[in-house]
Amino acid sequence: MKRDMNLIREILLKLEEREPDAGAINVGPIEGVSKAEISHHTYLLHEAGLIRGVKSYPNGTFRTPQIVPICLTWSGHDFLEEARDPERWGKAMTVMEGLGTFTIGVAREILTGMIRTQMGQ
Repeated sequence: MKRDMNLIREILLKLEEREPDAGAINVGPIEGVSKAEISHHTYLLHEAGLIRGVKSYPNGTFRTPQIVPICLTWSGHDFLEEARDPERWGKAMTVMEGLGTFTIGVAREILTGMIRTQMGQ
């Protein structure tokens, strides 16, 4: 399954909406996205250190664990602040498409550069 940066942003936005100390939450449903896609991307967000969550191993198997999201990390909040503006996000996605790369690191560099440009630096 390919990583979808738009879905990553959408999941972070949904996690941010929840009440503090609400415990574990269910991210879905997200229109047009399967449970498997949400589960996989939630796992990726956990591995990238953008969210905290509890690992759950389905049916005691050795498959990729599912992550039950708890909250965004500091880095997750920072990334979301950079990516929140839909216009800025769209421009960053266009740049990434032109580069042929879709990574959190590259996205952050592009978004940070755009913010600095807006600040006049």
